[in-house]
Amino acid sequence: MKFAYPQNPSAAVSTVRRFDETSDALTQQSDLDRKQSVALIGETVPMVFCSRGEFGNDQGVNGGVWVSPKLVQLGLEGERLSMMYLLSQGELTGIDPENVFWGQEKLLTQDDSANFCTAYEEIPECLDLEYVPGAELGWTQTVIKAGPQGIGTFTTENNCRKINVAWESQISVSGSGTIVGGFGGEVYLDEILSWDSSTCQITYQVSRYGSGSPWRGQTTQSDLNQLMNSGQATWEVCNIVDPRCGIRSCARRFDMKKHHLQASWSQTSEVRMDWALVRVSDEEVITSGQVWVQNGTSSLLIDGLEPDKYRLTFSNMYSERNKPVPQYVIPDPNGSQANFNSSYLSSYPTSVPNSNGFARYTYQGSVTQNISSVITQTLYTELVLPDLPGGEQQLVGGLRDLTMCGVEGNILELRPVGIDRFLQAHVFVEQGIQVERLLDGETGSSRLYADLVNYLMSTTKILQQDQIDTEALRLSAQMNQAYSIFFNGILQTTNSLSEWVTRTAPYFLLSARQVDGKYGLMPVCPLASNGRFKTTPIEPTFVITSDQIVEGSYTRQYMSNKERRPVCLVMVYRDQPTAQIGQQVTIEARYPGTALSGPFEQHDMTEFCCRGEHAVYAARYILAKRRHTTHACQLSIGRQGRAIKPGDIVRVNLNLETSEGAGITDSVMYQVESVNEGQNGTVQLELLHFPVDENGVSLVAQEIDTGSIAIS
Repeated sequence: MKFAYPQNPSAAVSTVRRFDETSDALTQQSDLDRKQSVALIGETVPMVFCSRGEFGNDQGVNGGVWVSPKLVQLGLEGERLSMMYLLSQGELTGIDPENVFWGQEKLLTQDDSANFCTAYEEIPECLDLEYVPGAELGWTQTVIKAGPQGIGTFTTENNCRKINVAWESQISVSGSGTIVGGFGGEVYLDEILSWDSSTCQITYQVSRYGSGSPWRGQTTQSDLNQLMNSGQATWEVCNIVDPRCGIRSCARRFDMKKHHLQASWSQTSEVRMDWALVRVSDEEVITSGQVWVQNGTSSLLIDGLEPDKYRLTFSNMYSERNKPVPQYVIPDPNGSQANFNSSYLSSYPTSVPNSNGFARYTYQGSVTQNISSVITQTLYTELVLPDLPGGEQQLVGGLRDLTMCGVEGNILELRPVGIDRFLQAHVFVEQGIQVERLLDGETGSSRLYADLVNYLMSTTKILQQDQIDTEALRLSAQMNQAYSIFFNGILQTTNSLSEWVTRTAPYFLLSARQVDGKYGLMPVCPLASNGRFKTTPIEPTFVITSDQIVEGSYTRQYMSNKERRPVCLVMVYRDQPTAQIGQQVTIEARYPGTALSGPFEQHDMTEFCCRGEHAVYAARYILAKRRHTTHACQLSIGRQGRAIKPGDIVRVNLNLETSEGAGITDSVMYQVESVNEGQNGTVQLELLHFPVDENGVSLVAQEIDTGSIAIS
């Protein structure tokens, strides 16, 4: 339920859960008359973040989300039915009963005596849940920590129900040796000619052994001629013997060593480890097995555990490398020119062939083996809502930071369909949870992405308040407000905060940033005073010259053709009418005249975007960055680089002047991606090309603000 930041993106730990949660989210606005879903222990608690209202910039009224809450507990007193649902993490207020549905019908249409109520951190007042068997509710908290580097031991937190180990590894073998060897003798052949000087016609042409050649008198003339005319000599000298006729005679050498090959190889590999999971309380081995850890990404998922504290041990690392390097030996011709011809004119390997599966070359010269792991624990907090004798409503645990909602009505009107199939309840929420609003300093619902990120970072308790870059978040909020780019959605899938921000921020023309130990967001381009992107010349905050760059530290990498080729973006968003099911809308965005037949790249924004203008802004940014950003570079400079911050725009001036006046012009603008200070006092910079026109105006900012793309 909680989000942790900073942390590594979650990997295989959440794959199955995300699939289930995403499938559930997709059914919220379809099949309205489906069976009421029940809250289960371990499910992610949804968080409703939205604010319906006038979007500005002539976009009309939009926003809000459609929520299908899960049932926690029900009670029956006479003919009055009480049903309590989990609505959202955080505090939700002011929901209009007219926006509550029982299946496809409005609740008050189905039962005009019904009541709807909400409560924060307590049971809603309109409900009577006495003497009814209770249900259990639980939510997860994800904790991510570094694991062993290869073999080793890791101990979980208490109440661990699931463990995922994600490895990032560099494992390879390399070496060198003989691929083709064996016989290495040579043959010399001379060309013997006769010709008619009057007609320049050759009347006789044969080959014979030259000085030092073996097998004289042991071969046929055809064998010699075949080798002489094969075009595969390793050496030849030709002399003109009749200048008028242009006739020449050649001597050629055929050296079998030309086929010999010494080669080197390098291949990725893998290792196998035994693992065992032991319950700490009684040292019982709960489960065990073996896992292959390969070069790149590998994972191990241990699920279905009882809540407890466990110790996970990896041991007995094994490397299976049992395939010899293939070698070819050229046979000795044993005095036979025919055998020499056949061997010389044959084809031989020119490189080391690849191996498949777990077969790896035995004769490696060296082994590279760097294994690191990240272990994600899923910890469960249980909430038990029992019926207790004595008529008191009591909770074991609590409803901390949860908004519950309730429906109370006539069982004859709200009776189950069939034996126990209640219809799914639906709520249209216009105003989401209460958060701190960065722009006005008030507490209330918001639709600004920066307010949501600020709330998530503040409630994790992993970051201190002084580790949150509030000013950067406020600047990001101003930009989103200026362009009417808003968030209206439900967070209900298992994610790490860093992964979620990395995935979603670009759709709000933002990127994650960390400056001086503070975490926040930054607009993708510098802003003008009105909060929109600056479309006037940009002055760099720092100019780096070739004299300032540490020798040997400068590198430049260009984007591949695949990364920059024209594409058609398929942008999907959700138009949200009042108290109605959201309508999915798809648009295609491309530069005019390009990618008419693809390739196509889909961007699903339905989880938070409810206006086409928002989708168009995101498409302009993606297309502009793809078209204009050509490369990245890395370099190191001295301690003066400490003044540079991530997000700054800098100029790298590598202009070269000569005494003759002709020089090289190489002056490029970059946006700082990261800044790292080394132990020797140098500052390492990772820079991304920041394209500008001849006047110094950002090309990406111009495209976002007023760019022209074809929409269909």
